Amino acid sequence: MSTLTHAKAPQCTREPDSSFISGLPGSGFSMQDLYGNDFIQSSMPQSSNDSAESTWLDERPHNSELPQTVVEAPETPGRQVGLVVRGKESPEHSPWASETHADVLLSNGMPVGFFGQWAEDGNTLQQNGFGMPGRVGTPDWWMENDQDANPGPDRAAYVDGQTAKDWGWTSTVCTLDVSPEQAAAFDQYWEDLSKDPGSFSIVGDNCSTHAAEAFEAADLIPGGIPGMDTPNALYEELRAQYGDALKCESGYVDFAQQPDGTWNHEVLQ
Repeated sequence: MSTLTHAKAPQCTREPDSSFISGLPGSGFSMQDLYGNDFIQSSMPQSSNDSAESTWLDERPHNSELPQTVVEAPETPGRQVGLVVRGKESPEHSPWASETHADVLLSNGMPVGFFGQWAEDGNTLQQNGFGMPGRVGTPDWWMENDQDANPGPDRAAYVDGQTAKDWGWTSTVCTLDVSPEQAAAFDQYWEDLSKDPGSFSIVGDNCSTHAAEAFEAADLIPGGIPGMDTPNALYEELRAQYGDALKCESGYVDFAQQPDGTWNHEVLQ
């Protein structure tokens, strides 16, 4: 039985086993320190720190060989899109990049996001978080490891609000009213990316980079994220652009697919 515990906040404070994540040369930081939430590890070894607080990282074996699910843009776009900043405890909270991850809400309410997959046999750059194989994560993929009666720290909390609450993983979810044309462009960006996800890099090609590109493709922001691409910086850019028109709630986000294929979310407290 697992004895893993879960931190009250999804802080990436555990130093991973050096056999699968190494520090950035000369920086004093590890990949986890910078963008730990974005990384997927395919066969992560057990750490001797299992009783320490958990992070957003998958800490159990993860089948990264599963084929990429193509995210199909809704035939009839909705009138809202959104941003989910995992690890942001309130609209006022300014978390470190390593404490957060950015997902988005398509116009049908479905959450998706961009991730990097650990390359066991990758080159040195890939092993330091540059040019890793990328993929678009979906609810089915996030839940794929949640198969046993005592799940470890996988991504069930990205979808299931009660799991997020049990683990203390708070998120801030924001929605923005848009035109059908903007919604269609936003959705199409993610369909195209899922067909050709390219690579992931911790700087300039990470989860928040692609989230921002989707908002830019929909003509919702004029350019990329000012400064470093981080989830909270994207939130601040949207807040500066739209003010109170950006509707945000913080808590434990629960997503549920409806019979018509759309997705609803509820923020548990």
